[in-house]
Amino acid sequence: MDTTTTTDGNDDTKDESNNTDDANNNTNNNTNTYRLNIELDEVLQAASERLPKVEVFWLLRAKEQWLAGEVDKAREILQKAFEMNPSSERVWLAASKLEWSNDEIVRARLLLERARDRAPSYRVYMKSSMLEREVGNYDESIQLIVDGIEKYPSTASKLYMMGGQIYSEDLPKTLVVVPVSSEADFDTMKTTLLKKKKSYLEKARKLYQDGIETCTSDTSGNVTLWIVASRLEERAHTFLSHQDDGEAAEAESDSTITTNANAGGITKARSLLELARLKHPKNDQLWLEAIRLERRSNNLKLSDSLMARALQECPKSGLLLSESIRIAPKVEQKGKSTIAIKRNPESSLIICSVATLFASDGKAKNVTKARKWYERSILLDKDIGDSWAYYYNFECKYGTQVQQNTIKERCIKAEPKHGEIWQSVTKNINNKDKIKGESVGDALELVATEIKDRERRRLQKK
Repeated sequence: MDTTTTTDGNDDTKDESNNTDDANNNTNNNTNTYRLNIELDEVLQAASERLPKVEVFWLLRAKEQWLAGEVDKAREILQKAFEMNPSSERVWLAASKLEWSNDEIVRARLLLERARDRAPSYRVYMKSSMLEREVGNYDESIQLIVDGIEKYPSTASKLYMMGGQIYSEDLPKTLVVVPVSSEADFDTMKTTLLKKKKSYLEKARKLYQDGIETCTSDTSGNVTLWIVASRLEERAHTFLSHQDDGEAAEAESDSTITTNANAGGITKARSLLELARLKHPKNDQLWLEAIRLERRSNNLKLSDSLMARALQECPKSGLLLSESIRIAPKVEQKGKSTIAIKRNPESSLIICSVATLFASDGKAKNVTKARKWYERSILLDKDIGDSWAYYYNFECKYGTQVQQNTIKERCIKAEPKHGEIWQSVTKNINNKDKIKGESVGDALELVATEIKDRERRRLQKK
């Protein structure tokens, strides 16, 4: 689970919505290439007229119209849905998302403002804050987060995460060094910028800590808060040291200073993850983050020790077993695969890792085996986007154009929503313009590229 990036757009936990939550969920493209199913539209129209209080029929019909490029018709349907369901959170969010996805920001903002008044909920505040964050209105985004937390403190884990990321990732980028007339003025400006960065860091820390202490009933959200808090500490020294390019270069030239600062952050991150595991025993996500923390710090022996302990506590975890295959030395990967399959033969993550192992060999017989294992992986769980992306990369390397297109078409039809890399890419607000109309096909291409980039970086480190 990659929480550093996945929470940039929405969050790194499971999407609370389903396929009918909004009028424009997971489209191939917001164009007229999608053909409206007239028969389905008539059935949905009849259903919504007969059962006007059942919002799902309105939402499905609006979605179909939007997919076909009939934005005005979708608006009309949602307007009627409003009349029948004026307090429906889902209808308000569907309408705002329709406008948001069509770059009608003013309309989307107005709808969300009305939703906060007429159908207030935690999700309405979250989407309102997300909209302002995306357009760079960070102060307004933070205020909406504060308001949402005040109203829904124990269920607002995603709001705490978003606030922490605005302070630690977005606002520091707005601090720029401007030309000044004297060296004294330059030093003053650097000092001021550093104070602001420290202030942002402390505010991010506080939001994460408050969320951890408050959102105890939301296990998934609480675990994610522990992870993002540990990652903040891991990179805190970098966050504060880069006041300007010259000073950053000077700091990096002093390996002792850099190492000591980094070690302090790693120690804090490690402590947070240890405490988190006490609060959430047998949680494979927390174990995985601890293992990866040590590998990022080049503490490979400690990483291996943690993996052994993790698999004792979570012996059937597909998340941990697939990771054990991936990080094992090449000569041990076959043995690790055998153990993993024996412990959890139905894990799509494990099956995908085994397929990737066969694919890396490149021999004709193993390419055939890899294709079978990839196929099994997506049949076990079509909702894991990472498996589709690995399979797509495989076909791009070894398959025909027809095979590549087939995998993409099947992925689009499956509409995957989860997967560590899939969520980190699709929920990153920096990728919004690259994924047109929430196109699954565009997302598949981006995730496949990200997987290749990660593999290239991994090989370069060897």
